[in-house]
Amino acid sequence: MDNNTKVIQLENELAVCKEKLKAIETSVRDEYLHTGDWMTEALKKLVFYAAIEFQPETLEHFPNKAVKFLDDDFFGYSYSGFFVYNNESSSWSLLSERGERTIDIQSIPEFKGSAVLEEEYEVFNFFDVSKKSYMVCVSLVGQGKKFSATDFSFLQLYYSLMVSFFSMKILDKEMQDTIVENSNMRNSAMIITSLKEDRTTLEDSFIEIVQTLNIEAFVFARKMKAKEGLKIVLSNGIKIRNWDAFLKIIHENEDYVGQDWYILPVMDESLIVYGVAAFKMSLNSNIRRIQARVLETIVPQISTVLSQKKFHKDSITDALTGAYNRRFIMKMLDERYKRAEIDEDYKLSTAMIDIDHFKSVNDNYGHQAGDEVLKKIVAVLLKTLREVDLVGRYGGEEFLIIVSAEKEIALRVCERIRKAVEKLKLEWESKEIWVTVSIGVASYDDGAATVDEIIAMSDLALYEAKNKGRNRVIEYKMRD
Repeated sequence: MDNNTKVIQLENELAVCKEKLKAIETSVRDEYLHTGDWMTEALKKLVFYAAIEFQPETLEHFPNKAVKFLDDDFFGYSYSGFFVYNNESSSWSLLSERGERTIDIQSIPEFKGSAVLEEEYEVFNFFDVSKKSYMVCVSLVGQGKKFSATDFSFLQLYYSLMVSFFSMKILDKEMQDTIVENSNMRNSAMIITSLKEDRTTLEDSFIEIVQTLNIEAFVFARKMKAKEGLKIVLSNGIKIRNWDAFLKIIHENEDYVGQDWYILPVMDESLIVYGVAAFKMSLNSNIRRIQARVLETIVPQISTVLSQKKFHKDSITDALTGAYNRRFIMKMLDERYKRAEIDEDYKLSTAMIDIDHFKSVNDNYGHQAGDEVLKKIVAVLLKTLREVDLVGRYGGEEFLIIVSAEKEIALRVCERIRKAVEKLKLEWESKEIWVTVSIGVASYDDGAATVDEIIAMSDLALYEAKNKGRNRVIEYKMRD
């Protein structure tokens, strides 16, 4: 073999050795157990994960996705956690974590702004989004190694990308919440306008607000008399009628543990409490925040309207008896009739009440005595009726009652009225006056095609009660 051949052979062997050395250098891990292409593979994983997991994930589950990525065996981290700072408790609240926590999280103070704290075995990333402070921490405690410059570089890139996605999701959610809140505000403003213009009642206003805000349950309690306590007069999802009992049960009953009830006073312009409203709020923090903002705006407006309505009461009530006047009671019947037409769950009944032999009272005792009888009977009606029901003076000694319930309930309500009037004793100029009433009851379900028809049905039942001897309640029955 000549020299040229030997040289060529040696060069080939040298090239093979260089290739082997290069392969060895690539495969050998450094003191932090990173191979030469570790960063390349880590970045590929991050980009893929961001596109497949971060981008489509909801805000609620994003923190879990963030720590799940760091839990990959490829990285070898022993722990990763995502926290938000709770200003009320002045402590960090856990959003999600993986691995065994060895860090005393509560010893770490809140950090305003953005910063990365790098230590040998732990890395902390602080950042703010929408006035809230967050922290993501990663640990190598128990792994027998420290963070390397490669780890620090990669985590910086990870934090930048993750925080960008998280911030966008929070801002997007806030924009959606603002749109929903503005929509609810507009709907609530329409409800207030209807209440102000007497196109709806306080009961219907609260029901519409609750439906608009998707509130599961609510109660409204008010003082019926100056020296009495609060009585629940409106409710949805709660059957308790006593306000003190309601407060006790939501605080002590295990079935109510975890529920969030939002309580707001309803006051007039003189800060005299008219009543108290309690709303069962959503467990979703974003929805609850919107509900609270709208309620904090709408309830004071209701208070203002109630205060203003005191000055307009004369325009809708009968001056003598305090019952609604005919114009207003017919207006409310028209509104509730329309509601019954479109809402199959809403039940509507009417009752016509006539004072038996009222003319003889005027003839025997005088018109002033007759006026006192009218006032006393209306007082009985208002005391006996439910808060959701309405009573108006239809004319003379006739009264119209609107009962927001099916006929069976309306009949029971009217029977209570009949018995209460029967027991009513009026003393006038050392004489006792006893009166009775006849009542005719009809229901929307009786087939009333118009408001006039349901009134006519009640009148027919009243006429029958008179013919059968008075002092009785008769329901309208459809003729064959």
